[in-house]
Amino acid sequence: MNIFPYLTLLILLHLGCNTPTNIDQDIKAQVDQLQTLADREAFLTKIFEDDQSVRQSNSELIKLNHGEDSKEYKDYVNNQINTDALNLKKVEYYLSKFDHPTTADSFNYKAATAIWAVIQHPDADARERNFEKLYEAQLKGDFDLDWILKRMYLFRNRKQFEMPPNPKYNTELDQLIYELGLEEKKNKVIMKMNS
Repeated sequence: MNIFPYLTLLILLHLGCNTPTNIDQDIKAQVDQLQTLADREAFLTKIFEDDQSVRQSNSELIKLNHGEDSKEYKDYVNNQINTDALNLKKVEYYLSKFDHPTTADSFNYKAATAIWAVIQHPDADARERNFEKLYEAQLKGDFDLDWILKRMYLFRNRKQFEMPPNPKYNTELDQLIYELGLEEKKNKVIMKMNS
């Protein structure tokens, strides 16, 4: 009996169950069921712990022991990439539903910094895409956007940000927003908060 067609069918069914659509639906269901502040705190704490757990291993040690082209090192990197992508989806949906946690929520350190920990890892598009929510949290005193913007600037310009001799703005934060072309988004947040 040839079992190849059956194995192929099983593999395809398994892959079909793990499509991004199903992952997105799972994330939506997880976030939608967060009814209390304690639920939200636990959810964000878990995200922070997942984010940090894939970074606990020393990548340099893995590289030294196995080589940069080794399966072990590639597995390490892929695990980080996959965890970061999944955490980003969770955080973005959380932000769309609940906004950034406030200081009044009194979340533990891990939950309070989970969004920052996740947003800093992916590319600048993710940071820019979430700028409005993060800037609103910055204005409320619930988030420090400075480091994220400096990281965006570094990746975009391949150099550290320094205040220019004749800046358009007096504050580093506003100058960074200007340099990164985020003023329109900044003004949108200000108008929303003032209405």
